[in-house]
Amino acid sequence: MGMSLEKGNPVSKKKIICQGVGKIFIQKGVQKVHALDQIDLDVEENEFVVILGPGQSGKSTLLRIIAGLEKATTGRVLLDGKEVARPAPDRGLVFQRHTLFPWKTVLGNVEMGPKLRGVPKKERWETAAH
Repeated sequence: MGMSLEKGNPVSKKKIICQGVGKIFIQKGVQKVHALDQIDLDVEENEFVVILGPGQSGKSTLLRIIAGLEKATTGRVLLDGKEVARPAPDRGLVFQRHTLFPWKTVLGNVEMGPKLRGVPKKERWETAAH
């Protein structure tokens, strides 16, 4: 995966690779909304990247696809050379808005992450209560 740069520079390693990522949302069963179209992006290890654009331009959709919270309609995302298929504990996403489950208690919201990772109920309750 790494590529040696000239004159003893550090090895370049791609952390995130987006290849031809596209996302189409279907609204009201018929109308297609193209949120992303053929996005190619390489992010090197330890590289700082900013995604800028106007509202409703697909920034959050791209981040959700990279995090595994959303499936791309076309293309693929690789993280450390492995295809992203679903959320996993090796990545996270901080949302702009509160993202709690309003029907759950505070304890229930705290337990959700461990629950999705398969942590037994007693262990996740004890951890959340602590």
